[in-house]
Formats: sequence, C-alpha cells, structure tokens
Amino acid sequence: MGKVISFVGDGTRALMHRAVQAAGAPPASAAAALAAFESRYATHLLENTRLYPGIADILANLAVAQVELSILTNKKELYTRRIVEGLGLHDTFLRIVGGDTGWGLKPEPAGLRWILGESDVPPEETWMIGDSGVDIATAVAAGTRSAGVCWGFNAPESLRAAGANVLLETPSGASQLVGLGSRATSRTSPISDAKVNLI
Repeated sequence: MGKVISFVGDGTRALMHRAVQAAGAPPASAAAALAAFESRYATHLLENTRLYPGIADILANLAVAQVELSILTNKKELYTRRIVEGLGLHDTFLRIVGGDTGWGLKPEPAGLRWILGESDVPPEETWMIGDSGVDIATAVAAGTRSAGVCWGFNAPESLRAAGANVLLETPSGASQLVGLGSRATSRTSPISDAKVNLI
C-alpha cells in the first residue's frame, strides 16, 4: 500500500504509468490499466471514502465564519463533484476545479489563479491547504500561502521541504489560518487539494 501511495499526486494517468512500471508490465499497457481503473472507480468511488475525523466540524465552523472554500484537485471534476455530493458537502464549496477542466494539473497554477480571480481575494490572503508537495508547489507558483496537513499522504518533512508556510497537526489548525483565533483576516479563502478528505 505504501508503494501505491507514493504514486499518488499527479493525476490518474501518472498513477497508472507508475503502477505499470512498478509491476514490470509493458509501458503500452498503461492505457488499458487507466481504462480499467476509470471504469471501476466511477462505480465505487464512495465505497471507502470518508472525511478525516474533525473535518466536518471545521468545515461547519468555516462556513459560519463565511470563509470561502474551494476545491482544486487533479482528480476528474465529475468524480470530485460526486464525492462532494455523496459526503453531503454540496453546499460547502463555492468552486470545484478538477484536473480535466482545462487549467492543467497541479502544480500548474492556472486553476488556482482562476479561483483567485473568481473569489476576488488576493493571493496573500489565500491558503492552499494540502497533503502533498504538489499542493505546496502549486501555492508557491500562484503566490498564495500554503499549509501542509500532517494526517495525509505525505510525511511532514516532505511538506516542509516543499516550502509549506505552516504545518497543521490537526484539522482544527485551519481555524487559526483564517482569523478564527489569529490575526489573519476573515476574508482569507482556504483552497483545498481536496481529495475532499481534508480542507
């Protein structure tokens, strides 16, 4: 499982190419592997998908504080929207940008820049929150602040090395970023890498 987790972060196509390579299969089989994965995932994407403990409460608190929340993910937008709906979060996020929506995959910053333009919140008041170096690199490229979460796919050391401004030990730390108990402004707009499992 740890090996597969190391393949995650750059989109499904990259995931399949890495898995095929690790299995010693012919590179040409990556296309068939991707098709098989997509077919299965489309019908099972909610089977084992759950919010991390504490996330629901934090999302509710941020909503009460009128903090803008968006999702930026390398996952397909259709899948992401189905997950958001399935988890009962359809009213939580103002914007969802998937990896297939024309802005390129993270760490390409175009999707994040589009969200910034739509929210009218300046980069310095925006937090990109994620669990991978790809998320942090996206924030750096777009000029936003970044917070790495310590309960996700990557070790805190890798997030720090990628340039995260802060590391969050628990979900409640997100409240500190947006002025609920800190000097930051309440206009801050957290952006989620959103496997939807984290803010």
